[in-house]
Amino acid sequence: MKTIILSLFIVFFNLYQSIGYSQTKDLNNEPVIEVDYYPAKSAAVSTKSYVKGIKELDYAYYDFKRREASTMDYIEYWRIAVAYSYMGIEKDQIYNILLKSKTNNKKGFCIIFNHFEKDRGYFKSLLGDAYQKLKGDCYGYNITSKKTEPSGKFSLKTNKGMTQWLKKN
Repeated sequence: MKTIILSLFIVFFNLYQSIGYSQTKDLNNEPVIEVDYYPAKSAAVSTKSYVKGIKELDYAYYDFKRREASTMDYIEYWRIAVAYSYMGIEKDQIYNILLKSKTNNKKGFCIIFNHFEKDRGYFKSLLGDAYQKLKGDCYGYNITSKKTEPSGKFSLKTNKGMTQWLKKN
């Protein structure tokens, strides 16, 4: 039963992507990412990984629409890059989206990058040499708490918590 529901879910999103989209623009007013676009599932990607990607895209698109903005921000680009990595999209495309995130807000990007890469190192293995280009000038950007804590670091347990913290700082 779960397999049938999951299959219907994937079919729905593959059909949905063929309906019209609204386009976002980058800082140079060039089309970048189609809002509500969900890449088709490739045979090389597990259903579980693909569904994780869909969820990340949902979060990014929801935030973008909620802000009623004409351009995506660095957090939305970050989430799309993470989603695309789950969905097996080419590493060059993921790198370019991460670069757009960094260009949009270097400090915010570097904070997210350092926080997640410290624990997981995921993009390092995915991007190889291109990883060093992204990491290059991100030293010294860390999540710190305004509260006095023994570790001096702010612990974020959820993406929502991180998003709220980053938007305030």
